Amino acid sequence: MTFKQTSQPTLYQCVEDCVYFELTPASDGTTMHPHAVEFLRQQAEGTLICEPYGLPQIKARVLGNLAARRWQIETGGTTVAGIALATDDRTKLLLQGAAQAAQNNPAFTTRWKTPAGWVQLDASAVSACYSAVFEHVENCFARESELAAQIDACTTQEQLQVVEQAIQTFWP
Repeated sequence: MTFKQTSQPTLYQCVEDCVYFELTPASDGTTMHPHAVEFLRQQAEGTLICEPYGLPQIKARVLGNLAARRWQIETGGTTVAGIALATDDRTKLLLQGAAQAAQNNPAFTTRWKTPAGWVQLDASAVSACYSAVFEHVENCFARESELAAQIDACTTQEQLQVVEQAIQTFWP
């Protein structure tokens, strides 16, 4: 069997069957997972093959955190001309439909529910809101792309820590 180390010091994964196990006694306190027994046997015999948890795995984790943070910012709302707008996927779809209606009918108006309450929007306001929300989303993806390139370029864990701080603090 071949094993992989994980980010947790006592948690390992068997490469062949993707089973995760700990090098600690089972919850009943008397037995160890069979993979843990095999791990320790190979370790004692000097035949253990264990892939370390290294920079590629850390980069993958940081990229996952980056995508989650982009989604959080993307769907967390934005403000357009003093109007707070939700930016979740449903709202973006509804706003796109309203913008299409406004484009087809310059006299279009609608009551729009915002996190702060209802507002009356005319065709130009709907178009402005749609454009601003679209720009907000595009800026979020552009920032994610920029940070992903920085993650790819990292050659040390220290460099990754700097990018991780940027993931939490700097967004459009």
